[in-house]
Amino acid sequence: MGAPMARHLAKAGHEVVVYNRTAAKSLAWVALNGGQAAPTPSEAASDADVVALCVGNDDDVREVVLGANGALAAMRPGTILVDHTTASAGLARELAGACAEASVGFVDAPVSGGQAGAENGQLTVMCGCDDDEVFDQVKDIVDAFAKSCVHLGPVGSGQLAKMVNQICIAGLLQGLAEGISFAKRAGLDIDQVVEVIGGGAAQSWQMDNRARTMAAGEFDFGFAVEWMRKDLGICFEEAERNGARLPMTVLVDQFYKQVVEAAANAGTPAASPNFSKTPESISDEFQRDLLARTLIDESGVGAHVPVGELEHTLIERELDCVAVGIVNHADVPDRRGQLDRSEVEEPLRLSGSGRGIDIFPRRELNAEVSKRAES
Repeated sequence: MGAPMARHLAKAGHEVVVYNRTAAKSLAWVALNGGQAAPTPSEAASDADVVALCVGNDDDVREVVLGANGALAAMRPGTILVDHTTASAGLARELAGACAEASVGFVDAPVSGGQAGAENGQLTVMCGCDDDEVFDQVKDIVDAFAKSCVHLGPVGSGQLAKMVNQICIAGLLQGLAEGISFAKRAGLDIDQVVEVIGGGAAQSWQMDNRARTMAAGEFDFGFAVEWMRKDLGICFEEAERNGARLPMTVLVDQFYKQVVEAAANAGTPAASPNFSKTPESISDEFQRDLLARTLIDESGVGAHVPVGELEHTLIERELDCVAVGIVNHADVPDRRGQLDRSEVEEPLRLSGSGRGIDIFPRRELNAEVSKRAES
């Protein structure tokens, strides 16, 4: 991502000094684009008015900015640090504090648009900054590789917006993957279907750019699955802090996990986030157990969960894989100790108020029924 972004800056007339932890990459970039290569972040930053970085994760950012030979120690008062890494909002605030002590401006500015967006100068940049003037200076520079650069609020707002972006993408890709799988099994012409529904409410960037490659089984491009899991991990940590519930994102993340594990077992990298593989290659048993486990993770094993807190259609559709018992109905006594195997295994339609469900993976059903019978 950083290489094409820097290339656009050079083409726009900026004097660019590049640093990469793999020195050969910096030298190769200079050979193609001009400018200079520096052996350390501090040397790259020493004469810069604006220092921009795009690395892997929170620890990488700390190393490049605050570590030995880090960039910040070499930056002059009045200069600006811009972090394009997808990282935590907490790290953004940490960096902003360190920059403030050095009289350096700071903008958290994660990007969306992938490698293609970077190559084509069409990235979307989501920014958090405490100083409007600092943001305005950065925007003039970022416009060289962005189609959109928006100030969303104080420091951390850019990272929070990127989390929203990743949550939405995860759900969109899963829905598209399942739709393509369904269409193939139904014997439909994928190109025709995509052309038709792409003109309606189902249209998305993912459909336009990924549906046909999904159908063709082409996954050797795009954003690495491991990095997407890293991003979703940041989302989950933030959700714990703000109280947001992300059951579908948790489910999709587990699909990613299996893709990564499958790739590791095959000795190949999990290079693409297009987990359209999941409806076809992830077993029904895994998906059913995962649904049960996801619900249990949110409520506790065997916990009583009011129906109104869960999507009725999700429960009804997947009820054959989750053992449930209707309890605490407003008009009937508690039947927790009276459940038998046939009762909890039969599909149950859930509606109305005053009801709830007890959730168990089917593999734990026998033990639970026995325990309840004894009580």
